[in-house]
Amino acid sequence: VNPAGTSCSITFPAVIPAGSLVCVSALSSCGLASSQRCKGISSGLPGTPGNILGQTTGLCNNNGVSFTVAIPSSRANSYAWSITGGATIVPPNNLSGVSINFPSNFLSGTITVHGVNSCGDGGDRSLSVRGAPSVPAPITGNASPCAGGIETYTTIGSTGATEYNWNVPVDATILSNPPYGASILVQIGNNNGVITASAVNSCGSSSNTSFNYTITCRQSQMSSSISNIVNVYPNPTGGNITINFSASEDGNVLMNVTDLAGRIVLTENMKAVAGTNIHETDLAQLAKGIYLLHLNGDRMNEVVKVTVE
Repeated sequence: VNPAGTSCSITFPAVIPAGSLVCVSALSSCGLASSQRCKGISSGLPGTPGNILGQTTGLCNNNGVSFTVAIPSSRANSYAWSITGGATIVPPNNLSGVSINFPSNFLSGTITVHGVNSCGDGGDRSLSVRGAPSVPAPITGNASPCAGGIETYTTIGSTGATEYNWNVPVDATILSNPPYGASILVQIGNNNGVITASAVNSCGSSSNTSFNYTITCRQSQMSSSISNIVNVYPNPTGGNITINFSASEDGNVLMNVTDLAGRIVLTENMKAVAGTNIHETDLAQLAKGIYLLHLNGDRMNEVVKVTVE
């Protein structure tokens, strides 16, 4: 410390012990000293940076993903970044932001950054990241469907997802073609149930989001007094199919074949008689895939899934 006046110049060492103080007291000509006035001094190391900002899920097979510190590190001249889990940092890695490449087998890791100056390294700030997608948004759709009805259920999506894993109750059927997207078409069963969806990519899958539905009506309510039993064979088919259905009275029946987007691709009119009815049609002109065969009459509303191979 030099000099011993009302101000002084201090030369600090490379390492300043924690809890260090600079203190001064006044001296009189009689040699009496006042009480001390003290000021604490820090180590001189950089402060810990603010939170790391950037994408935290769905990073599988993603290159050039940017991460930055929300608040710069005080007294930092540069920064040091690192990551675990097999990802690689794209140089330079001495700035307040960094770019990272994530491989196709990336599971999880931790990004860490701290400030650096001539006194040494400051405190670490960390962020956990995952290769698997984030949990999908809540599922939307009809929460009060009719038994046997056809309903669409959708989730807005998940960051990093390449497809979705949907599950429906055992007595319900997914009519959409796999791999499933963020929306599916479901034929409802006879019981209340839960639909779940998780997001998937090559690095893993997210947790499930779920949707509960409650049966509020029966398909027979739509069919009134008529009892309809519909069989389609062969199913799957290469083209020709035979439709076998029962009716309790004579009447006209309209057959519509729709794709899973609801577009009508084939229409035929049929005459139904009381009892067993057999009708043949050719689906060879349709592209391979899954279709819905609708039979509609005055008191008939039946849907059957048909696969064209």
